[in-house]
Amino acid sequence: MPSEITVAQLFEAYYDCRKSKRTTHAALAFEVNLEENLLALLRELQAGTWSPSPATVFAITRPAFVLKADVANFFGSIRHRDLFSMLTRRVRDATILDLCRKLVFQDVRQGAILRGAAHHMARVPRHKSLFHAPPETGLPIGNLSSQFFANVYLDGLDQMIKRRLGMRHYVRYVDDMVLVHRDPKVLLGAADAIRDHLSGIGLELSESKTFIAPADRGVDFVGQVIRPRRRIGRAKTHRTAIRRLSALPKEDLTTSVNSYLGLFRHTGSTSQCTAIARLAHQRGLRVAKDLSKAARAVLRRRYELPEPVRLALPPADEPEY
Repeated sequence: MPSEITVAQLFEAYYDCRKSKRTTHAALAFEVNLEENLLALLRELQAGTWSPSPATVFAITRPAFVLKADVANFFGSIRHRDLFSMLTRRVRDATILDLCRKLVFQDVRQGAILRGAAHHMARVPRHKSLFHAPPETGLPIGNLSSQFFANVYLDGLDQMIKRRLGMRHYVRYVDDMVLVHRDPKVLLGAADAIRDHLSGIGLELSESKTFIAPADRGVDFVGQVIRPRRRIGRAKTHRTAIRRLSALPKEDLTTSVNSYLGLFRHTGSTSQCTAIARLAHQRGLRVAKDLSKAARAVLRRRYELPEPVRLALPPADEPEY
């Protein structure tokens, strides 16, 4: 039965197929005589004589894999006694250690000053609130000391990954970590070792946020999607920025625009910065050409300069000879 594929459909399929592959050798060779090759393909399809080309077989040796891992309810699960035991092995000054003890064992629920509407507090999940944490467990996220204590608590994990597992490409930001290796089996073993270590200090991985994937797909880390040769701001963060800047009062707009420009310029995403700059311009702000900052448009008052005053000077004396 003759094929019902049209020339237009074939061209459309070709353009879809060549996406991200246009610079390959096979794609370039096909595009040199594009119309002739597509018409020849159409004739083969109509005649029923088309058959696939021989497969190209090769081993992948260069692409790396990424293990992305996240600790479940990290700050809310830190055990005070384990943390203070780690501090006593590191802090030698008695005064500093006593201050650490007061901060670690402080029950922040006692005498807490609640701000905001009660219905907003009610929306916080139970596992995210220290009011529902077990006794002597959990650190307040907003305290600067908690950020330091978090690194102390996971220092043993860092040492295990770097020294015992020998993972050279490893980075952690608080409870968010990334490991890179060419062998996914090595990363699977590393994930099991991380689970074992965390269980000893009352923590566990968030399995829904822990996965292994090819590095070229990119990994979402500290607000950026990072690929081998490119990084871009998280799309969700950018959508939130556009929505928030569209609704902000004008008196708060400049500061927020500059904050978001700084964030997305740091990721090197020109398109995301351009979208924010365009919105800022539409709302009456001036944006620098390099998209570095925005400022309120200043209306300069025009002053008319008076005509120059012409002085009537007396005639000069005639020169004497």
